[in-house]
Amino acid sequence: MTPPTPPTRADVAAHWSALGRGNETREAVHVWTLHWVEGDGAFSDLEPPWETGLQYLHGFDLCTDPTSPSLLRHGRAGAVDWYPSHDAIGGGLARWQEMCDRYDADPEGWTRGIREQIRARAEGWDAGGR
Repeated sequence: MTPPTPPTRADVAAHWSALGRGNETREAVHVWTLHWVEGDGAFSDLEPPWETGLQYLHGFDLCTDPTSPSLLRHGRAGAVDWYPSHDAIGGGLARWQEMCDRYDADPEGWTRGIREQIRARAEGWDAGGR
């Protein structure tokens, strides 16, 4: 069996937009991402912003667990407490596209900035902060 072709930025944006408009379900978007987030395709050579977009799409079916409201789990149709909200999904698309644009403009600078954010966060944790 031939593995699926890795998604493009446009593919990720199209699924995200369809979800935001209600033309695709959270569950369908989650299933579409499985190969590249959990399966063999997770080792594809995708640019970081594309990979991040797939991870967001993969998690848009998260909902609170009715038996333990402080936990999130992958949900299914009929779940009432989706995380994130439908409004947050739409706003997230614009933020993800802005991130992609910053990466396109300067991939090395973008990567350096992400590393600096991670380092600062880790240093804060080491100092006892959150």
